Amino acid sequence: MSTRRERINEQFEEIKAKVDADQDKRERLIKSSRDITALSKRMIFSLHRVYKLPRIEQFKQFDKIRNDQFKQIQDIWFNRVAIEFDYQDELTRLNVSQNFSKFVSAGLEEYIEALSFMEFLESDMLITIDKVQNVLTKEGSERAVVEVQPSEYLGGIGDLTGELMRMAIQILGSADISLIERIVELIKSVRGILEDNQNHFNLQQKINTLENSLKKIEDTRYTYEVRKAEFKDNPEALKRIVEQCRNESG
Repeated sequence: MSTRRERINEQFEEIKAKVDADQDKRERLIKSSRDITALSKRMIFSLHRVYKLPRIEQFKQFDKIRNDQFKQIQDIWFNRVAIEFDYQDELTRLNVSQNFSKFVSAGLEEYIEALSFMEFLESDMLITIDKVQNVLTKEGSERAVVEVQPSEYLGGIGDLTGELMRMAIQILGSADISLIERIVELIKSVRGILEDNQNHFNLQQKINTLENSLKKIEDTRYTYEVRKAEFKDNPEALKRIVEQCRNESG
């Protein structure tokens, strides 16, 4: 029969093992989140090169991105993130999700930004939270192991507007004006979504950044139109001004 001291020691070891396991899980998720963030940034950088290409070449590049950064992120998501939340017992799964999902939120938000940018370039649409969830749910699964939170989705599409602003300025002078109008329209649509959810989530900083993006597009367009009239007989000077605007867009 074990003594009281032995029982206390056993309980202490059990608690220590649980704390150590939780710490290891937290560190694994933080590392996975950072890797997803880095790959998502690379994916966004690649996408910024795609829209400058002829349309037929764009399709080839989309396939290349899907087989590169997108595939790498999906592998990390299913093999290193989702597995940490995959418990048969629903109560355990919910408890783990509540305690640990926050450690991967930053990476997920960055990935949603990349997915939404690719969705716009491919289909001229704003990605829905349901489509994001489908991407992050293993094919054939009856349920999502990790549910995308509205705050993560809103943060991702909020950050998308910065990429759209850079795109609008990059194509200024070399694309149909209707595409820039469509970009402005989509940014305003995102603004409406964020404003509708402002009472539930702290989105004011995202909204302020979005407003700055809209202003930057309008200011750059105005400068371009003025300079285009001013340097209509000097295309090289106009070209240098456009290039300067593109460089300033970041």
